[in-house]
Amino acid sequence: MVKPVAGKSTYAPDYGNGSTRTDVVAGTEYYYLANDKIRASVTPYTAANNGVGGLGQGALSDLMLNDANGAETLDWGEMLLRPSLTPPDSWERPNDQLDLPDLAVDGAAVVGNGQYRADPAIKAQVRYETLPDAPIVKMTVKLTNTGTTGYQGYFNYMIDPDSSVDNGRIPGFAGTNPGMKTSGWTGNYVYVGADAATTNGQAAHGLAWALDTPAAVGAYGYVEGLYYDATMAPGATKQFSFYHLTDYATAGGDPTGNIAKWADEIDLHDPAVPDAARAAGTITAGGAAVPGARVVLEQAGTVVATTSTDAQGKYLVKAPTGRYDVRVSKLGYQTADGTVTVPAAGSGVADVALRPVAVEASYGKQIGSGLVEAGYGDVMLENDKLSMAIADAYNDSQLSGGTRGKPVDVAVRGMADQFDWINLPYVSATQPTGTSAWDIRSVTATDVQIVQATGDQAVVRVSGPVKGFTGLTATTTYTLKPGDNFATVSTELSNSGSAPLSVWTGDAMDHDAAGQASVIPGAGVVPPGATAAYTPTKPYIGMTGTDPQVFGLVYGTPASAFDVYAAGNWVMSRFNVDVPAGGSYTLTRKVVVTPGTDAVGILDGVSAP
Repeated sequence: MVKPVAGKSTYAPDYGNGSTRTDVVAGTEYYYLANDKIRASVTPYTAANNGVGGLGQGALSDLMLNDANGAETLDWGEMLLRPSLTPPDSWERPNDQLDLPDLAVDGAAVVGNGQYRADPAIKAQVRYETLPDAPIVKMTVKLTNTGTTGYQGYFNYMIDPDSSVDNGRIPGFAGTNPGMKTSGWTGNYVYVGADAATTNGQAAHGLAWALDTPAAVGAYGYVEGLYYDATMAPGATKQFSFYHLTDYATAGGDPTGNIAKWADEIDLHDPAVPDAARAAGTITAGGAAVPGARVVLEQAGTVVATTSTDAQGKYLVKAPTGRYDVRVSKLGYQTADGTVTVPAAGSGVADVALRPVAVEASYGKQIGSGLVEAGYGDVMLENDKLSMAIADAYNDSQLSGGTRGKPVDVAVRGMADQFDWINLPYVSATQPTGTSAWDIRSVTATDVQIVQATGDQAVVRVSGPVKGFTGLTATTTYTLKPGDNFATVSTELSNSGSAPLSVWTGDAMDHDAAGQASVIPGAGVVPPGATAAYTPTKPYIGMTGTDPQVFGLVYGTPASAFDVYAAGNWVMSRFNVDVPAGGSYTLTRKVVVTPGTDAVGILDGVSAP
């Protein structure tokens, strides 16, 4: 770890390729800060917007990551005193600048002294320093009113990143660029940067706080800011600290992840901030670190905090003082438990070792790639051959109201999810036909239960009424055993009514990835096209695509018991069955998930359940 340093120089820094807003003039003295993560410059000279220099003397003008891909994109950071918060996004306020012409190096810090342009009786001192082992510049501002009249207004630190995409986000508020907020935020930072992970070296920026909460925060896209109450009587002093962070936008839907992480861990890097209470530890398997594992802290079954392990298998999460159950989950591993006691300050440690999964039904896992839709609130049924997510919380827009209890993600172990959903089962009063024949949402699960989590098998049971049929209920049981490349799934339709029911039932499959095609025995691999009915020569339907995975539903009935209806990009079975009064009808199938390209040959060879 490189300790933070500070100094002054006339040599231009070695900015990376793609740097858009460098503010150092070669041959002109400036001040710098650096640690092992970042470098920053403080310029004693000024320039207009997009010019070389700060808007005020002694301003933080450059900030970039030290890695080989880093690009410097900060146009300026300015410090203002403003009499009101209106207009909130007003940055071009030359009379309201704090000028800090008197700059000096103080150990690993740069200290600037100066005054308010509009009233030199208000003196200002700013201490800039990088925090060790973190991409963070800390700024401590001290304002002193040496005049004979009071000052009423706000201190404002505002930044202008000029990256390809600069969208502001405030935790607790939906969308981008929500503007000024005086309350309601759920994190200690403001984010500005790209909406997804980038490869151009342009990092996002963040403004954060720890001990001193701002009076307001702002996220406008083109500028972002923190606002502190700076009202001072004659002779009074105001002091507060805040932080400017930079790191890359994160992938996975929430670009703020890296900035949020650093903001959350300020106390670990700034000795002036008391350590928060946390749980910490390392997750391993066979002695090797397990990155991306989900770690949940629970008390009496209630989730208190969640986090994920980093590339070194380490986790760190804040939690109130107390004893917790620790639950660790990741696809491919058996869910494991531990305990941790979180102290009043500092970290309680719980290391957990995982082992490869044999078979398990659990919450808290996701397939790693592909068309993944299920989240941690859905059931993952997995063994060493396959993974299948059964919806419990997720609601697919195409099956809205009828998604619960049905497979939405399916993949061979270690391969990408190719599916949108499997409508398993549907029930209809009439034979399904037409381009939306698959869109039948009558089977509604009201209960999803893990009956057996692990052992010789994993069992998930789903039950609920069938809409449109008085007294008809559907109970579907998923059973997966170790080593099988299929799950056995049975659906029992139970009729509690006094009259028999004649219904159409079966399953519909929707493979949504490249090369999607139906697999129909007797017709072969059928590409997308017009809907058509087929007479199967064997009791199955299937789908495949460019990715070498084969998916099938192999029924425990003769092929003559049903026909197949398909459009290539989806396929469904159609059974016309009678459910006697006070009785039931059971449909059993294997859900086959296996690697390969010879879809017909593979499914032809699968035995009936």
